[in-house]
Amino acid sequence: MYCICIFLLLSAAFMLAAPVVTDQFGLVKLNFAPGDTVYVYFSEPGTAHIKVIDAATGAVVLEKTINVKSPGPQLLWYLPPNTAEGVYRVYITFNEQPYVYSIQIAAPTLWQLYLVYLVPATAVAAAAYTLLRYRVRLAARPRALPSYRLQLPNNYVVEINRPYAVFGREFFLKLGVPREIARYISRNHFAIYAERRRFYIQDVGSKNGTWLNGRPIKGLNPQPLKHGDVITVAQVLSLRFLSAK
Repeated sequence: MYCICIFLLLSAAFMLAAPVVTDQFGLVKLNFAPGDTVYVYFSEPGTAHIKVIDAATGAVVLEKTINVKSPGPQLLWYLPPNTAEGVYRVYITFNEQPYVYSIQIAAPTLWQLYLVYLVPATAVAAAAYTLLRYRVRLAARPRALPSYRLQLPNNYVVEINRPYAVFGREFFLKLGVPREIARYISRNHFAIYAERRRFYIQDVGSKNGTWLNGRPIKGLNPQPLKHGDVITVAQVLSLRFLSAK
């Protein structure tokens, strides 16, 4: 049992140190086409003597020595477009250890071309089409701005469609509020804003304060608003908050 374990450990170490044939992307590969580039990946530094032989004729088509300075891929063989198809034996002696591989060189079939080129291209085209449709739908249906209405004591209603709005003296003067009343309203009195489909009100440092349903909110955090709430501005003007229908 001990001998078997030693053998397995030595075999694993041998396999980890063995050079492997890869393509230009670093994928282990033994089937190539004319025009491809063949690499050998070395897992450790050393010296490699390589010989490539045409299995059909026994002719040596390539012989070279590579000084591997660090782990990584090394160029073995660029296959010209006119490379003869067939089986080639790759003999590698690396750090005095022999290795042999058989690689097949053949022009790709239509099915292989479909898998390599058309399938990824089809997937990319489908993704691009889906993204384009999604963007067109977004452009065709722009998001509506949050809106609500404020009702004045004279029943006049003004609609607001801004996600954040600050209300003050000038705003109410333009709505016809008498100047003798508006003078108690600060230039920036209170703000109403929308967040996560809800509306909130906050006093923004007014002089005479803001009330919500009779409760003062000056100095408090933003308070939620609901349809029908009464906003009292400086105790001189009452507004009714009306959410959008």
